[in-house]
Amino acid sequence: MPGPTLRVRPGDTLNIKLVNELGGNQEARPNNSPRHPNNTNLHLHGLHVSPLEPQDSPCVLVAPGESYQYQIEIPSDHARGTFWYHSHHHGAAGFHMNSGMAGFLIVEDDPTVMSDELDAISCPNNCEHDVPLLFGPWFIYVVITPPVDFQSFAQLQDLYGDNVRLPDYNVTENTTLTDWLMNPENEIHYFLTNGQLQPTITLKKHEMKRFRMLCVGLWDVLFLTIEGSSCEMQVLAWDGLYVDRPYTVTKVVLGTGERLDIAVKCSEEGSFKMKSAPSADDLLSLGLPDIAYTGILATIVVNGNV
Repeated sequence: MPGPTLRVRPGDTLNIKLVNELGGNQEARPNNSPRHPNNTNLHLHGLHVSPLEPQDSPCVLVAPGESYQYQIEIPSDHARGTFWYHSHHHGAAGFHMNSGMAGFLIVEDDPTVMSDELDAISCPNNCEHDVPLLFGPWFIYVVITPPVDFQSFAQLQDLYGDNVRLPDYNVTENTTLTDWLMNPENEIHYFLTNGQLQPTITLKKHEMKRFRMLCVGLWDVLFLTIEGSSCEMQVLAWDGLYVDRPYTVTKVVLGTGERLDIAVKCSEEGSFKMKSAPSADDLLSLGLPDIAYTGILATIVVNGNV
């Protein structure tokens, strides 16, 4: 969790065999309701490819014990950039994304037409400086007040009829593990980054790296910033499309499904938190049911020189 990062080039054929080894499903429910937590399929989000089988058809249904062979043709003139894939079975897509069933799909750049500066921080030639960061609400158990009291993963399991649960043992004499996780006093309310809790990213002083960032979830919005003033962020691309000219920001807003490519460079040694930190004014821009997440996403550790 999350899924592996897939890399393709314009003109490639992407062959993926999706095998569903999940358990059995719940009882039948109406189409427009939470249902079938163990049915799945595959959707390539943002790519300009055919919606017909065996390509990117959201109507494919892969039930437990079944498999499906995808064969997706990437157009030879496809834009190069940051895209992603996720499960898209109608009725369970949100639950699947909140369970980590998503990953990056990157259409790689052509070094022959890139600037030297961009090539230096990008695959295929300089992958060590090309850093995918997938943010997901995958460790949120605390119960939040309405209107989104089912943001807690345990409550989502109830809503969708998922029968795979945490071990039913007591943390204390009268408190199960699930009850303890859902108790607001324990503050189990974390976004994970690449499936990790607040991982560390290392840079050298004045070294530049490319962060490819993606927010996955149901209704969460990130207000991304890096604490202090020594780390500079320059926007390179939004949703897989390059901006006309990179520009400097101190905070960026990333909603569900959005991708953002930024170049990061720090001028001082130290440890700096990359976090979602909405201000009072930021919160005024949100409508229901959007939720502004507040918390640390990663730690950037800067030491030494390039």
